[in-house]
Amino acid sequence: MADNFPDLGEEDDQVDEEDIVRYYFFKGFTYEEIRMFLQRNHGLEISITTLKRRIKAYGLRRREPNYDVNEIRAAVEDIVDGYGSTQGYRAVWHTLQLKGLRVPCIVVQEILKEIDPEATEMRRAHRLKRRFGGCPVDLVTDLGTENGTMAAIQAFFRDDPNSHRYVPSPRNQRIEAWWGLLRKSCTTWWINFFKDLVAQRTIDLASELDMECLWFCFAELIQKVLNEIKEH
Repeated sequence: MADNFPDLGEEDDQVDEEDIVRYYFFKGFTYEEIRMFLQRNHGLEISITTLKRRIKAYGLRRREPNYDVNEIRAAVEDIVDGYGSTQGYRAVWHTLQLKGLRVPCIVVQEILKEIDPEATEMRRAHRLKRRFGGCPVDLVTDLGTENGTMAAIQAFFRDDPNSHRYVPSPRNQRIEAWWGLLRKSCTTWWINFFKDLVAQRTIDLASELDMECLWFCFAELIQKVLNEIKEH
């Protein structure tokens, strides 16, 4: 994600320009993305031409990657077996890059077609995987005119005019975009996962013990996932 800038893990004044460029270069970012990161994260204003010249001077090259297709397939399967099932091939490719697995993007695309053709076709048709269920108990929308129909439908099915409420639309479009990306690439899968546990009566949300067990089992894993998403 272009607006979610990675953290080098050190104070900027302790890292020289070459270290910064190397970091972004080996994360697999494009020249334009690296230039933007340098400008917005580190106050370094340089052109694409200058950046390419510096990268060459630092001895950084992107050769045709050598890879084991079976290793890549296993890594892709591991990603899409969880929250990554909602991601497109570019996001999966970038996740592989962050894991140090260098592979052409087209290879990732073909592997996804092979292991999950239905999801690939749905993404191509711009359709989301949705969890089927009943009408929500409470529906909250902004004041957009198109939401009047949603409010009427919600009130009708719930037989309760108070089952829908309007709230002001957040003005910060940048954070809205970030939350949208987070929801699409990660949290929707987890929300559905926990909803399914409730629907299957595996957990009881009213049970304090169940809540503590969920926290114990999933807190570290979810934090790890969020850290990975932050790198995007």
